[in-house]
Amino acid sequence: MGDITLLILIGSVGLIVGGAVGYFVLKNALKKSESEAREKADLIIKEAEINAENVKKDKILQAKEKFLQLKTEFEEEANKKKNLIISNESKLKQREQSLSKQMEQVKRKEDEIESLKENLNAQLEIVKKRKAELEKVRQEQITALEKIANLSRTEALEKMMENLKHEAQTKA
Repeated sequence: MGDITLLILIGSVGLIVGGAVGYFVLKNALKKSESEAREKADLIIKEAEINAENVKKDKILQAKEKFLQLKTEFEEEANKKKNLIISNESKLKQREQSLSKQMEQVKRKEDEIESLKENLNAQLEIVKKRKAELEKVRQEQITALEKIANLSRTEALEKMMENLKHEAQTKA
């Protein structure tokens, strides 16, 4: 029995040593596999980070381009509106100047009309005075003719009318 025990003992030790070696080999294999998996995972994470960074950069670039495009469009629209405002202000200034000139012309014409009106009123007064003087002179002539010719008022008027007609014909 000694040999069998020895064999069992050797077999048991061999089994234990084999199990331990297997355990260590398997553990190393698992560590190696785990290490490779970890490296693979790290590599995948790195690639994902690089891709995310590239996507981030692309999106930032697209956002900047969109911002610049919108800014340019806004500035163009603002310039159009500014130019329209300047154009309208210019038109308004021209209209104001035109209206000022027209108002000045109207004022001058009103002044001229007022001056002419005053002149005509003065001339009308002169005409009224002369007419009154002429009427007075005519009355004096009629009275003088009545005295000189011993004519009636009607006869003196007729005589004077004949004289005036004769003078008018002569002058014509």
